[in-house]
Formats: sequence, structure tokens, C-alpha cells
Amino acid sequence: MHLLWDCLKPYKLSVAALLLFLVIQSACEILLPTLVADLINQGIQTANAHFIKTTGMRMLLAAIAALLCSLASGLISARISTRISADLRQQIFFKVQEFSSSEMNLFGVSSLITRTTNDITRIQTFLLYLLKMGILTPLMMLSGIIMAVFTSGRLSLVLIVTLPVMSLVIAWILVSMIGYYRSMQAQFDSLNLVLRENLTGIRVIRAFQQTCHEMARFEGVNEEYTRLSTHTQRLVGGLMPAVTILMNITTVAVMFFGGRLVMNAAMDVGSLVAYVQYITQILLSVMMTSMLFMMYPRLITSLTRIVTVLETSPGIVDGSRTEAGIHTGIVEFKQVYFTFPQAEEAVLKNVTFTAYPNQMTAIIGGTGSGKSTIAGLLLRFYDVTAGQILIDGVDVRDYTLHHLRESIGYVPQKAVLFSNTIAGNLRFGKKNASREELLKAAGIAQAAEFIEAKEAGLDTPIAQGGANMSGGQKQRLAIARAVIKKPAVYLLDDSFSALDYKTDLAVRQALKAETKDATLIVIAQRISTIIHADRIVVLNEGQVADVGHHGELMERCGIYQEIVRSQFQQEGLR
Repeated sequence: MHLLWDCLKPYKLSVAALLLFLVIQSACEILLPTLVADLINQGIQTANAHFIKTTGMRMLLAAIAALLCSLASGLISARISTRISADLRQQIFFKVQEFSSSEMNLFGVSSLITRTTNDITRIQTFLLYLLKMGILTPLMMLSGIIMAVFTSGRLSLVLIVTLPVMSLVIAWILVSMIGYYRSMQAQFDSLNLVLRENLTGIRVIRAFQQTCHEMARFEGVNEEYTRLSTHTQRLVGGLMPAVTILMNITTVAVMFFGGRLVMNAAMDVGSLVAYVQYITQILLSVMMTSMLFMMYPRLITSLTRIVTVLETSPGIVDGSRTEAGIHTGIVEFKQVYFTFPQAEEAVLKNVTFTAYPNQMTAIIGGTGSGKSTIAGLLLRFYDVTAGQILIDGVDVRDYTLHHLRESIGYVPQKAVLFSNTIAGNLRFGKKNASREELLKAAGIAQAAEFIEAKEAGLDTPIAQGGANMSGGQKQRLAIARAVIKKPAVYLLDDSFSALDYKTDLAVRQALKAETKDATLIVIAQRISTIIHADRIVVLNEGQVADVGHHGELMERCGIYQEIVRSQFQQEGLR
């Protein structure tokens, strides 16, 4: 709960104003039964028209004041709860930006989405009720009990029986609900995961005719969530009838014993009417408090999930070197070992090689040999388990993440585009890039032709995930986005796989001219992409099998020869 108190601190003045309005509202609502008692005893029974008129005006003013205070407190509560939920969403979003791939894998994308939306919405709803009812109901209950005891101490003995019984019933139901709410949230994550995988992979599912399987999979998760939800709602559904029955029993008991007191002239009619209203206010306060407590288990579950994210320390610690960028771009891997979290074997073992400026360094190897892992380590998506990665002689862990990644032009294996325009996506590489710079970068990536063929040109909208672009178009735009940065190091992770051989060759030739002063590292599967590289690093099962240019490797590296033979006739490449 300390997270909520920390979130409330910036709104101290608003909370103080809210408290003032609620105190006034409580005082007005408690005053009304007293005025009713006076109206009956001193006005109606004595037929005093003037007293009836003045008391009626006081009742009207008290009701209006209570109404205005209720509106004001409602607006303030809504504003505070909405702002706090917005602050929490922002905190989680910013925190996730600091996460390495390890933390992202730990929580899962679906769970993080649920925590940022569903869990925070629950916190917002609870805060709204807490700020309004959580303050008002205790005030109403306390003042109601005081006035009830002051009006008739003998009748108040009824409360000694009913209030503890109501409290025990509410406590038992709430304790039973806590475990179910935790299970519900975990199951909701699973539901979200299955739904997300189904929507993103709908083409694959249909192509392999797995629609029925996915429907059954979703049905299973949905049924379990429904079972937990149904059981929880049964507990919730039993709470209100139980409280209502106890309220009615209490009211009947008060009317019975109060009627006897009136008959014995130990209590006047007006006081009995006022006492019934006090009891009603007390019991309604208990009911509203029970509703608040009913939301409490879900709040605790959601808060725990939010706090877990906010208190998770990122595995990647920012470096301290703040000098602007990297200049020469010499990349050195020195005896690098890397093991994924919770994995048994190292993915990379004793990897050592150097990539120089004005040269193309290629990395090739079989599936699972660790090629993309090298890209992730260079960008510090992960940190090495042992060894060092140096750029310009400085360990990448010493650079600030901003300066490190600002100096690397990265093109991922799977081209990622965002819901924006073509120009907006390219400006991810350089925010203030002019249209001329955008078109030049697009020309280098062989994307200018299809951009200019579109009616809106650079202003052509990109659909979510680049759905309105082909695989080759997305790859060329991703390459252009990296080129426009003019970084010291270009890192292309299998970025030509969706290009035909002619376009592949044109892009490589244009890149060679553009990157003559930069270090170019190309991770590839196709021999034709890297055959003219100055240096080729051959990986095999996470280790460097050999390093050299194509001719040298064809003479001495059996693994490289095997890769070549699997793609082309050996004679045609010599």
C-alpha cells in the first residue's frame, strides 16, 4: 500500500480539500435526522407552523449543502484517481524501457500489457471509491453511532450484537476471495497471451489449418478463467444479501424495542424516527465499507503485480562515459562467453574477432550458432557472461546506453515499422532529417523508387506492423532508417533475406560507398551477400571456427565450404 501513499503525496492540497468537503457533507447528513426529530416533536405535534417552516428551511439548506459537497468531493476524487493511474502507467512504461531482454522474457509481453492496462484500471477504480467512500463512510459510521447512543443508550445495545456479526461475515468472505483473485489475474495473463499469439499469428494458423486447435486452446484457458471468476462472483453475490438481511433484522429490532419505549413514554416519536435514520446511516456505511473491502483483494493482487515491475532492477546497468558518441568504430570481441538466463549451456564460447572501419566484416554460420546473439551483445540487449566487447578500445559496458546505441545503425533480422508515415519511420534514425536526407537514405537502400511511386510519397501512412508493405519494402526502409543516422558502426542482422539478388547487390554496393568511413558488420545466411566481405567470421556451435576472406576460407575451413556447397556449386564461386 505504500505505493498508493507515495502516489497521493503530490495531491496533498486536493486531499485536504476533499476531506473538508466530506466532513461538511457528513455533518449535514447527520444533522438531518436531528432536524426531523425536532420537526415532529416541536412542530407537528404542537402544530407550530412557524417552527415547521424554519426547520424545513434548515433541512433544505442542509440537503443542498450535502449535495454540493458530494458533487465537489466526487470531482476531486475522480481527478486524483485518474491522475494517479496516469502516473502509474507512465512509471511502468518508463520502467519497461529500461528492461533488458532478460526482464522482458521474465514478465512476458502479454503480462506487461495486462499490468499496464487492466491492473492499473482496478487501482484507479479502488482509489475513486477509497477517496470518496473510504473517508465518508467512517465519518458517517462514527457520527451515527455517537448520535444513536446519545439519542437512546438502551436501543444502542442492538448494535453491540449486529455490528460484530456483520464484520465477521464480511471478513470471512473477503479472506476467501483473496486467493481466487490472484489466480484470476494469473489466468487473465494466460488468456491475454493466447489471444495475442492467435491474432499476431493468424496467417500461420490458417495456413497450417490449426484454427480448431487454437479455438480449443482458447476455450480451455477461457473456461478456467470463467470458473475462477464464477466462484469469486458467488462469494461477492453472497455478501450483499447477507449484509442486507442483517440490516433488515437490525431495523426490525430497533422498531420493535423502540416502539415499546414510545408506548412506555420512555422515548418520543421524533427521537425514534431519528434513531432509525441513524441506524440506517450506520448500516449503509457498513455496507459501503464492505463494498470497499470487497475490492481490496483485487487491489492487493494488482498492486503486487505493479510493484513487482517497478521494483525489478534492470539487468543492464548504464555506463558512465558521457563523451558524445564513438568515433573510429573499431569493434573487438575478446574471449566472449554468453549464456542465456536459466540456460544450461553457453550460446557463445570464447568468441574473438575484430571489425575495422572502411571494411565489411561478415558473420555467417548455421542456425543456432549465435549470430544474432552477437548483435544483441553489441547493442547491450544482454551483457556478456565473460570476456569483453570493446568499441574504440572501451568496454561497451562503460558507455552510456544512449551514446552506445546512438553510434550504432542497427537493422534487425525482422524489420519493424511503426504506425506512422514512411518519413516518420525513417526519422527514427534522425529526428530533424530533411526530406532530401530521407530520399538520399532511401536511395541507398533502394527504396526511393517504390516510395516515389506512391501517391503520398514520404507521407504514405504505414499500417500497424507495416502490414501494408511487403517484406522487401520493410527491409529496405529499415536499412534506410539506419543509414540516415550516419553511425560509426553499421550492424545488419540478416537484413537482405527478403531482397532479390539484384536488389541485394545494389544495396550492398550503395552501402559500401556510404559506409567507407564506418565499420560495417553484416550477419547473413546467404553466401552471395558476404562473398566480397573483407573479413568473414565463421561460427559453429557458438565458437569461431575460422576468420578470413572468401578465398582463404574456401581453402582451409571445412565448415565454410559446407555452407557454400549447400547454396551454390563450388566451381561457380572460385
